[in-house]
Amino acid sequence: MHMNRYRTVRRSVKDLYNAEGQLVKALPKMAKPQHPQLQQAFTRHLEKPRGHWHGWRKSSTRWAASPKERSARAMEGLIEEGKEMIGADAEPDVR
Repeated sequence: MHMNRYRTVRRSVKDLYNAEGQLVKALPKMAKPQHPQLQQAFTRHLEKPRGHWHGWRKSSTRWAASPKERSARAMEGLIEEGKEMIGADAEPDVR
């Protein structure tokens, strides 16, 4: 049972590391075409996931987990949806 918990934690660390990394890469791209206030909000928000990503990287070494082994598919879906919203027809103040 101890090994099952270890595997679960290890898998979670990999997922979270990957999800935060995807977000760190996607937020600057999402901020570019936005209204200035929204662009500023995206940019400010970027610092939190960037800090989380570095923390998960440290945790992955502690848990002997290679963080690049897993891909957080849920985050991939959210980022894809964000790309679609940015590309949607809308007034500039809304995008």
